[in-house]
Amino acid sequence: MGSLNSIVNVQITRQTSVPSRAGFGTGAFLANDTTLSDPTKSYASLTEMSDDPALAGSKALTAGGSYFGQQVSPTKLTVIRQDIANVSEIGSLIFSEDLIFSDLTTVTVDGVELAGVGWDTDLVTTLTAIAVEIAGVAEVASAVSNGVDGIDITFNDFVSHTVTAEITTTP
Repeated sequence: MGSLNSIVNVQITRQTSVPSRAGFGTGAFLANDTTLSDPTKSYASLTEMSDDPALAGSKALTAGGSYFGQQVSPTKLTVIRQDIANVSEIGSLIFSEDLIFSDLTTVTVDGVELAGVGWDTDLVTTLTAIAVEIAGVAEVASAVSNGVDGIDITFNDFVSHTVTAEITTTP
């Protein structure tokens, strides 16, 4: 029987070159905490990123440190500015209990209590009245009753908002 080298010839090589296709070898980071004047900007090193005042305090710098700190360092990182004005938080306020004629509903948005809304002529009208109260908050873009058990709320920004409702039944 022959030696292992005469049966199998194994050669291990490490390919460290970047594919020559356009866009390969370029990472992208979506940042909502930069002051970039252009929608995108590319950087060739962490030093170049650190020297840009538009990235001061940005999470893009942390990402750039990890990106350029790889053993086989990429050649370019593009930071894409995310416009917060075009992003909204959307949520729903769902009532797990049926609203009845003797209920008073008090809604709190981000810790601020709104005026209580009492039962109106029917459920749809009551939910609409509560939605109108929520829509009056500056951070709220819209609040619309779904006509069944809740209210769909769209905020003007993408910040973690809290909306709660307390139902008080009066005897």
